[in-house]
Amino acid sequence: MRQSSVQNMMFADSRLVWEVTGNNYRLFIDYSIGRKFRFVREVLEGLYSSKEYSRGKAAKAAGISYQGLKNIEEIENYQPNTSTIELLSRVYNLPSLLFTNQEYQLSLEGFLIGKKENKAKFLGDYRRVHIFPHILDPEYRPVHHKCNDHRSVEGIVGEIDTEGEDVVFDVNGKMSLDRITLQLSLKLFQTSSSILLQENDLVTSAIIVPEDLEHLEELIKREVEFLERKYNQRKADDKIKDVGSSLERYLQRLHKSEQNENVSSDL
Repeated sequence: MRQSSVQNMMFADSRLVWEVTGNNYRLFIDYSIGRKFRFVREVLEGLYSSKEYSRGKAAKAAGISYQGLKNIEEIENYQPNTSTIELLSRVYNLPSLLFTNQEYQLSLEGFLIGKKENKAKFLGDYRRVHIFPHILDPEYRPVHHKCNDHRSVEGIVGEIDTEGEDVVFDVNGKMSLDRITLQLSLKLFQTSSSILLQENDLVTSAIIVPEDLEHLEELIKREVEFLERKYNQRKADDKIKDVGSSLERYLQRLHKSEQNENVSSDL
């Protein structure tokens, strides 16, 4: 895999962590073992400027030769032995099944690339900000249902027309809810004019369970206060810009007037 294709992806955040989810993860699953290893190493090499994940350094850390790692990464359908896969997986801080077992890969939503301490910090910070765990967090859990294993719904308030969509149903013919996620966003309106002033995501792609509901009120309250501050700050910034522009125009007129006076005095 070329470095340019690695650069087309997005960082999960600024703490040296790379998130592989969605279409990028589906592409990853289809890679050969060697291409998977090369992709992960090149991302790590881009994240950390110390060169500790260069091909030579990674090979040395895994106890294999430079040429051996080069063969794994570049020879199509090259099959490294089990011990080499385990060693490289350990160097890259990822489970070996991620490179070898498709059933395991399909059971995941994706994975994070980075050092253990950086991944732990990213997930911890995400929980503090969003209250709910990140979808790649080991603490992330699906919605619970006390009735049966085929989580389903009888009806939906404000139901959306799903005709023609590939909606999954359980054995009882009810819509399956085992992969349902919740997205919340807050919109700040001025009541007197009904004008939308500000909009902000509250939670994205988070599964809500009953135990989490008690936290929503506090989260929404904090977000409303944040939106109000953000809007007021934006208006203040706009006012400062307007004052600055007016002052600049005044100085330009003053300068032009002085120039005209100088020309008149010369005459």
